[in-house]
Amino acid sequence: AAVGAGLALSGTVMQAITRNPLADPYLLGLSSGASLGAVAVILLGFGLILPVAAFAGALAALLAAPARATLDAAGLSDQRPDVFADARISSLGLTGARLVVRWDAALADPAPVDRWLAAAAARRLEPFVVFNRTPGERCPSAPCVLPSVDAYAAAFRAFRARWPQVTTFAPWNEANVRSQPPASDPRRAAQFYNVMVGACPSCTVLGAEVLDSTDAPAYLRAMLPAMASMPTAWGVHNYEDVNHARTTGTDPILAAVPGAIWLTEAGGLVQYIDGRGRYVYPYDEQRAARAQTFLFDYAEAHPDRVRRVYLYSWRSGGRTDPFDTALLRADGTPRPSYFISATRLARLLPAAAAPPAARMPFPFQLMSRRVRGAAAGRCSARSGASRPARAAVRAGSSCAARGTGSRSACGRSRSGAGAPRA
Repeated sequence: AAVGAGLALSGTVMQAITRNPLADPYLLGLSSGASLGAVAVILLGFGLILPVAAFAGALAALLAAPARATLDAAGLSDQRPDVFADARISSLGLTGARLVVRWDAALADPAPVDRWLAAAAARRLEPFVVFNRTPGERCPSAPCVLPSVDAYAAAFRAFRARWPQVTTFAPWNEANVRSQPPASDPRRAAQFYNVMVGACPSCTVLGAEVLDSTDAPAYLRAMLPAMASMPTAWGVHNYEDVNHARTTGTDPILAAVPGAIWLTEAGGLVQYIDGRGRYVYPYDEQRAARAQTFLFDYAEAHPDRVRRVYLYSWRSGGRTDPFDTALLRADGTPRPSYFISATRLARLLPAAAAPPAARMPFPFQLMSRRVRGAAAGRCSARSGASRPARAAVRAGSSCAARGTGSRSACGRSRSGAGAPRA
């Protein structure tokens, strides 16, 4: 009876510490540590102290477990407030939510933001808001209006007055992408950062959010002289690296700026249909799962820099969804990427939920930086997309620019609070 009570108490404590009702000794490696300790003393001929060795091995595994947590937090980047009703968001350990809004949302269209923030609050998610172009912009064609610093400052003050609960911001979504007004003016992008920091010194403000294209490092370096203070964190959308199994886009960004890196939009592509209706990336959940694994490999290999990950997005819009990186299918069933995210977040987040009790769709392993570099060429060669198709993704990560308002190149809007997916 005493042994049974002790086991029950131990299980209760473990589940409370990990905030996971399904936690067992395998979650933190306790069983493996105990087995290692027991086998070691047997091989060394000290079988009499086997119980002590097993306990010591389990204790060593427990003490080592927290060191594996490398992320401060993880969140979901999704424009639709209805997705936050899904309790599986919390079970993944996601504690933040990212919203992209038109830069003048508080003055021009506040109602969708009200709805989104209310839904995020109901799920107890920390809101992270990023300013973006207005729906009528057609950059790089006309109209493409870059707001003045004064207009931007007035809009930000209005945002803070209406929604003071939001204290985490980024000045502009993918500012280096040509579909965005600040793409040709990194100095203005820096001034927008100065506005946010000056108006809210207590807020967390990213220096910028950029796509991992080849021009990103130069764009960030051009911003630095105009910034009133050095940002403590930067946002990166590493779609191109993740979906080509490479690091040549993200590594130079890390080298260009100091501070923490937040992967503020991240995910493996299940499907990408360009503006001409071409299936650049035909529907393939397994390919997306491999990219999702690569995403977490990168985060785990850079624990000193990558501090947050925001997964994009939650539920697919279906087989006609042009830019589909969702963790769930349109019917709400989990994709392989969901299970990979659950498993990796359980290791990377100190208090993340454990993965659902389901078999992984295929094995995966953490790749070292050296192995990733060697694998990048092989993965590119085996990619389901042809060389012209991959070039189309690079040229138009156009679609990776989640601009407010419709984009003919993407075939739908991927921002604007509460905007429905096609």
